[in-house]
Parts: sequence; C-alpha cells; structure tokens
Amino acid sequence: MTQIAAVPEEEPGSVTAIATRLGRPSGVTPQWLILTDKDLLPQPDKVAFPKPPKAPDGSLLYDRVPNKPEAEKIPSTTCRRRSRGGPTTR
Repeated sequence: MTQIAAVPEEEPGSVTAIATRLGRPSGVTPQWLILTDKDLLPQPDKVAFPKPPKAPDGSLLYDRVPNKPEAEKIPSTTCRRRSRGGPTTR
C-alpha cells in the first residue's frame, strides 16, 4: 500500500497536444488544407443573390414588401385556401 501512494501522479496532457501528436506528428500542414487565394478561385457565371443597387446617398434601393394586412387585401388567384375541416368524402 505504501508503494502505490509513493508513485507521483502524472499531470494529464492537454487535448490539443495529444491530438496533434496522434494526428500529425510531423507538424506539416497538408496541401489540401491550405486555403486558396481568392484571386485563384473559379468565379461563377451568374451571381445567385446579387447585391441590390444603391442610391446616391448610399441607401439600398429595393421593391417595397407590403405589410401583412396589406398583403391579405391583394387578391390571390394562384392559391386557394384549404378548408379547415377533415377530408371530404364524395
């Protein structure tokens, strides 16, 4: 029992040091992990979400989105509201 108590406790290593030692012992960063310069990245043919145009004072120009009460007044011909009842039998 005295022999067990006489053994000094080891200090646990840090998670970062252990993961680095186990994963990449050489310390060299692989080529695929190095970021590519923005100038060398391929550019898309069409921008999916272009920035809106700006006014001379710097504010953004965009089409106004109506408030909810105003939007309900606009007649909707493409969508029909579903009845809240259960399925109908014919």
